Amino acid sequence: MPNLDDVRKFLADETGLATISTVQADGRVLSSIANCGVIDHPLTGEPCVALVSMGRAARLAHVRRGSAVTIAIRRGWVWVSVTGRSDRPRRPRRRRRC
Repeated sequence: MPNLDDVRKFLADETGLATISTVQADGRVLSSIANCGVIDHPLTGEPCVALVSMGRAARLAHVRRGSAVTIAIRRGWVWVSVTGRSDRPRRPRRRRRC
């Protein structure tokens, strides 16, 4: 079973591109390509896989509601994948100055 060190090695080799699969509200799977990396979770400090996405991408709506996510990275005939629940930490709201 792969671990995050395996994912980190695969992503460091070449471009960091990976196939991201999320579950839509109707249960269908949506797969797309995105840049990914292994980072420390901003709230827990635990290592996790993060992705870069445009603000209107459908996958972000899936991530916001906690969709299951599979990230698969392929290099030649070798590949690694990880699966888990999505988590999108919320930014703290800015305080308004009076």
